[in-house]
Amino acid sequence: MAAFVQTKERGEDVSGSEIQVTFDTAPTDGNLLVAMLSQQAAPVHTTQAGWTLLATRSASDTGGLYYKVAGAGESTTQNPADSDTDASTQPWAIVVTEYAVPVVAVVEVNGSNVDNTATKTLTTPLTPTAGILAIAVGGSFSTRGSNTTDSQTIGGLVATERGDPGTTGGTGGTQCSLWDLEIASTSGSYLTTATITGSTFQGAIFLAIFELVPPPPPPPPPPKMVRANQRELTNAILAVLTEAGIEVGDATAPDCDKPYTIVTAVSGPRYDGPMDNTEIDGSDRFQFSSIGVTRDSADGYRQLVRDALTVEALDAQFVTDSTARRTMRLILDIPRGTRRDERGLPDPVFLAVDQYLIDTTPTP
Repeated sequence: MAAFVQTKERGEDVSGSEIQVTFDTAPTDGNLLVAMLSQQAAPVHTTQAGWTLLATRSASDTGGLYYKVAGAGESTTQNPADSDTDASTQPWAIVVTEYAVPVVAVVEVNGSNVDNTATKTLTTPLTPTAGILAIAVGGSFSTRGSNTTDSQTIGGLVATERGDPGTTGGTGGTQCSLWDLEIASTSGSYLTTATITGSTFQGAIFLAIFELVPPPPPPPPPPKMVRANQRELTNAILAVLTEAGIEVGDATAPDCDKPYTIVTAVSGPRYDGPMDNTEIDGSDRFQFSSIGVTRDSADGYRQLVRDALTVEALDAQFVTDSTARRTMRLILDIPRGTRRDERGLPDPVFLAVDQYLIDTTPTP
């Protein structure tokens, strides 16, 4: 949110030729500068390059609220306005404050009251955009340099005073003040009040609300390095065959009578993918060994596996498992014959073996 950086105030009777202050440190590029100034004898002020006059009131003195956005290589010396009256002959006062904020998007401003009342209240409230971070800056001036400004509020909340310079030269001198409050409006409007203490005077009060441009969103994170996962694919295959009523084991014989099928990951995954994620696609080879006590039972079980193992069935299982992948290719790569295996004598079995290549990729 808006962060106060520094402030500088100055009041002069008959010295100096410019209405200006000099910061201790040059303002930072992009920061917001707000100035409140006043001068005796109701001069006409000419706004200087880079500054914008928000509001002004004139009685026996002239006061105005100004702002600018600091540029690169900003000077420590800030001169919001020049006077048509030689500044060396008429007392003046100024306060300039720097805020570390994003570039100003909208400025609302109002001013009121050139009168002799001690408590100044803005007559027309300001309504900022709902939900937009903002900083409200109030200012006032009076026609007596010995006066002070106290009890400043914005929207009923106590504001922070940033400067209250005054000077007593000439015919009573002049005095001004500046205060602020950070706001994040959700609804409603804002007034500002201040009490000016001292001699009988005329004066005015101002309020500006600076709505802040939100910082740009952070750049998206780099693509996540998602690797093809053989375990996820194996789980999907086992689930598809189980749902088809096939007795199946994961690289070992299931605890059941024959016939059954054993699923084994033979190789893989072999990785592929774009330059920023070269392991996002996977190619795996699986062997499906259907085992029966007769040739017909082994062949029949192999056909059940072939019928059940489809791209659509695998992709449906990926959805069920919340696995964000899909099948690009499923190929019966090496269909082997059915053979008698006598290694288990005296109970020989028949083996019907297929090998599949299965390629997967993340879902779009």
